[in-house]
Amino acid sequence: MSGLILSPFLFSLFSFFQQQFDLKLENVYLQKLLQFLENTSHSISILLKNKKLVFKLSAIKILKTLLIGIWYWIISNELGYDLSFLVLVMLSLVSELSLIIKITPDNLGVNQLISGGLLASMGFMAEQGVMITLVASAMTLIVVFTFGIIGNHLFIKEFNGTSFKDVVNFYKQIKNVK
Repeated sequence: MSGLILSPFLFSLFSFFQQQFDLKLENVYLQKLLQFLENTSHSISILLKNKKLVFKLSAIKILKTLLIGIWYWIISNELGYDLSFLVLVMLSLVSELSLIIKITPDNLGVNQLISGGLLASMGFMAEQGVMITLVASAMTLIVVFTFGIIGNHLFIKEFNGTSFKDVVNFYKQIKNVK
């Protein structure tokens, strides 16, 4: 939610300086970045006008963070760690925020580093944060791979030998009908 508030502020600040000092943007990448920020701030302002939608999205995000906190609490108890629920909710919130830094798939490694650092700064052992998020990531990957294999098998079985070329031709026929 802080991004929703911070983005229009930064764009407004940049626009103010551009107007005051008559900055000429000749760099194409800088122009594209400015256009992106302008579109983003416009979309956010439209979103913020719909208070009901913002409330629903905020409620979903809070519920998701609490559910991940419960999941971390279960993992923590199974690993034999004595961590409070509030600490694990904070850990889940920081894990959600760490998704901003996308270096590896599913933030594997980045999430563990940030979680370990958070728990170490709170006076707990860093290994506890690393293990909790590592077990959670392993559980997620096991579920994803299992359902992925089953889904791919059913998908291939459904097409029953239909080639990719046939699928593309079918798509082109549908597109021409419209």
